[in-house]
Amino acid sequence: MEDDEKDGKCPLFIDTHAHLDDPRFNKDREDVIKRAIKAGIEHIITVGCWEPEKGLDTAIGIAESYDNIYTAIGAHPHDARVASNDTFQQIEALTEHKKVIAIGETGLDFHYDKSPRGIQMDVFRRQIQIARRSNLPLIIHTREAEGDTLDILKEEGGEEIGGVFHCFSGDHEMARECINMGFFLSFTGIVTFN
Repeated sequence: MEDDEKDGKCPLFIDTHAHLDDPRFNKDREDVIKRAIKAGIEHIITVGCWEPEKGLDTAIGIAESYDNIYTAIGAHPHDARVASNDTFQQIEALTEHKKVIAIGETGLDFHYDKSPRGIQMDVFRRQIQIARRSNLPLIIHTREAEGDTLDILKEEGGEEIGGVFHCFSGDHEMARECINMGFFLSFTGIVTFN
């Protein structure tokens, strides 16, 4: 019997990918957090995706307001087209914040192509470089861009820092390669898609 089972304690539960900065939570964010804690979630990582209007202020503010909430920061591939040098300067400056624990959600999304692919690749590279300089892991979003994602990670030394492939939808070969590079894989409802 495990020590936790003998003590009557549950294992540590962490929600590693919440988007508490989403405006849909503006009216009931505190209630959502209270319900999560009541359900046994001990820590939450809110993934703050940079926005042109607000930057990363909402995610940082949420993390600062709760002892058990931390944040990841990054420019999502959908928003890569509007990211600028100021975006990367803000992300890099915030890597020193005590509640920032990862860079992301970053990566490539060639399914929706909301940003030109070349720009997505450049923004992804720049965030890997920030992660390496700050020694923070990556939270990677990749959709229909698996080969390019792995190539860029290898070229930029992403295997030196690791992280998690959020919402993994690659094949067995890619899974093996990601794991060999030191990444974790996250499986969500997307695995039920055709």
